Amino acid sequence: MHTSEHPRLKEAHQMAIRAANKVDHLIETMDGCSEDEAPHEEVEPAKDPLFDEALAAVRTEGRASTSLLQRKLNIGYVKSSILMDQLEAHGIIGPKDGAKPRKVL
Repeated sequence: MHTSEHPRLKEAHQMAIRAANKVDHLIETMDGCSEDEAPHEEVEPAKDPLFDEALAAVRTEGRASTSLLQRKLNIGYVKSSILMDQLEAHGIIGPKDGAKPRKVL
């Protein structure tokens, strides 16, 4: 299977392009501004395409862990870790507490 045909790689590539576009936009916006004049816009944390499924899984289980997301969404460790970080950034789960599952807020 060619790299461009793999759905997960295509998805990751599209996310990287969107992130690069946001960076370009911020650079253009800030170009020529002093630090005090730079715009301070609220940027919502990014959401993975599986974010809503991950949210449903942790709400159903009442706890959150990378292994839970791996099993429920049939994904790998890296993807589940990214989703955990996004869930925390959106205030849905609490911070890490060692090896314990995280609390759903």
